[in-house]
Amino acid sequence: MRRHNIRHPHAAAYFRIPNHLLGGIAYNEVGGDPVFFDDAGFIKEFMKGGMTRALKASFGPVQMQLRVAAYMLGYTKVTTDLAQQIITLLQNPAANLFIVAKYISDVHQSPRRWGDVEEKFIAAHYNGGPKGWVSDDAQRYARDYMKYRPWVKSVLGPGGAVAN
Repeated sequence: MRRHNIRHPHAAAYFRIPNHLLGGIAYNEVGGDPVFFDDAGFIKEFMKGGMTRALKASFGPVQMQLRVAAYMLGYTKVTTDLAQQIITLLQNPAANLFIVAKYISDVHQSPRRWGDVEEKFIAAHYNGGPKGWVSDDAQRYARDYMKYRPWVKSVLGPGGAVAN
């Protein structure tokens, strides 16, 4: 998390989200498999089912599915060349955090106010997506986020431009 600490407040402020929310999701996502696992997973899925299946592969320090990143960047059709460009963006820590922050901001676009319920919802949504956020895995992810949120806040300090 520390290596992202310098860059992520800019992404949180730009998208007007709490910096601890972006930091908490980053904390939960960072530290997984090495980068080559992402590449190998993409190739494996591409060989099994073409681009449609490969778009479900996740990339970046803060893991995000390729299809979600493409959507956040405004793309509805992804070619192999475009997929490689998006993968490169996701593997760049600063770009990765901006794409994740945009996702969080987009999920929050509602009359709901920031707080425990909203943050837990967003964490579950980040893990499970629009249909799977109610799954046991996504709810566990959200509980984990809430459990270490105080520590993340203490590390990051105040910040993030929060707007309702």
